[in-house]
Amino acid sequence: SLGTPVDKYDYEFLRDCRKPILFVSGDKDEFSDVVKLRELAESLPPEAQAKLVVFENCGHFFDEHLNELKSTISEWITTQI
Repeated sequence: SLGTPVDKYDYEFLRDCRKPILFVSGDKDEFSDVVKLRELAESLPPEAQAKLVVFENCGHFFDEHLNELKSTISEWITTQI
């Protein structure tokens, strides 16, 4: 999930998730509270293997971080297959 707007939507449905989840956010994301996103990721069941990656000096649209975003997602997918 990229730039997950945890303040805007209810993500309670993820509590039943048993599949690996990757959350990626910027520490300056205007639509996502990193603290609440971390709490959500940590509250998921162990089977979800929830991973949170936070980019420094990064907003919601990952400007100037697209290569880093691509690498992060590619590496995570590689570990899952």
